[in-house]
Amino acid sequence: MIVTRRNLLILREFSWENKMPFYGSTKSMTREGAVASFGISFAEMGKAAALAAGALDSGGSLPETVFPAKTETTLNAAAAAKLGLEFPRSVLDEAGYLFP
Repeated sequence: MIVTRRNLLILREFSWENKMPFYGSTKSMTREGAVASFGISFAEMGKAAALAAGALDSGGSLPETVFPAKTETTLNAAAAAKLGLEFPRSVLDEAGYLFP
């Protein structure tokens, strides 16, 4: 499925009306109403790509795959509250970003 702003809003409304949380794959999906997302950090992916390019520039070879060193958890407190959910303190402490 190609995620557009329109179908993301439809998913959000369905989720909220049916008290069924949905989870996204990016921070922007969480900003738009997903309860949480867990995935790659684009900043970390950029760092990994830069390291691979630097190795290539220095005469090395590219690795077969390039992965970021860290993942990112993003939470949306308002979306969670709308569904009657609360994040445990341990989850809040580990989150990379919290939308109020």
